[in-house]
Amino acid sequence: MELDELRIDKWLWCARLFKTRTMAADACKGGKVKVNEVSMKPSHDVKCGEIISVQLGQLHKMVEVVSIPKSRVSPKDVPLIYNDLTPQEEYERIEFMHAYKVEYRDRGSGRPTKKRKKNTRQTEKRRLTISFIMATITGTYKGNLRNEMTHLQSGNTIVTDAPTDNHGMGAAFSPTDLTCAALAACMMTIMGINAQNQQINIDGTTYEVNKTMSADPRRIGQIDIIFSFPPIQYTEKQKVILRKAAESCPVGKSLHPDVKINLTLKFQD
Repeated sequence: MELDELRIDKWLWCARLFKTRTMAADACKGGKVKVNEVSMKPSHDVKCGEIISVQLGQLHKMVEVVSIPKSRVSPKDVPLIYNDLTPQEEYERIEFMHAYKVEYRDRGSGRPTKKRKKNTRQTEKRRLTISFIMATITGTYKGNLRNEMTHLQSGNTIVTDAPTDNHGMGAAFSPTDLTCAALAACMMTIMGINAQNQQINIDGTTYEVNKTMSADPRRIGQIDIIFSFPPIQYTEKQKVILRKAAESCPVGKSLHPDVKINLTLKFQD
């Protein structure tokens, strides 16, 4: 049996968006539930056709109300209650965050439990199997050792030039400069993802990158990266999380093991 309207906290519970009605009510009170972009109290009566946005942890879920059930439905009947309007990009963002989530364990906390081991294996499996549609890049050789590359999705362009010690003018990033810059940006991105997960404020963090070339064969021999964090009191746990996040970045994992990476995190304690 269906109803014409129902309190939103109860509807969220009936639609299995929350495990308990109390959790649904608390989310409403905390401003995490909106109807047509307006925050709703738990007593708001839901009607068919309304668009509800719910903040579920890091996931911003958006649904269209299809029906008003009288009681909590089974998982297989959820599609009969609402249409999921959440963009696919939002689910991919959450998957990416989970894939590079850093787990922190206090020293001396003992051996990991079976559940913790299972979660770790699932995370590693997700890192191996996660698939993304990578943006296509096109490039044109402009002559005089200069390249121009275009990121098709955004239209942004990058110009590279050979360095002065290798027949170039050094008028732009060299290809190896871009490699080092990509490493730093990747580390910063993964730290940012984990900072969001752990509610750590790292806005305003700056970084410096220094590259040392090796010969025979010519290659990147060493990359020194220094991250300087804003004047905030970070706990030791937060510092460990940030360092582990930086060390887990995909670009770093893609570099040859002969490339020495010196990572420094500066905190203004």
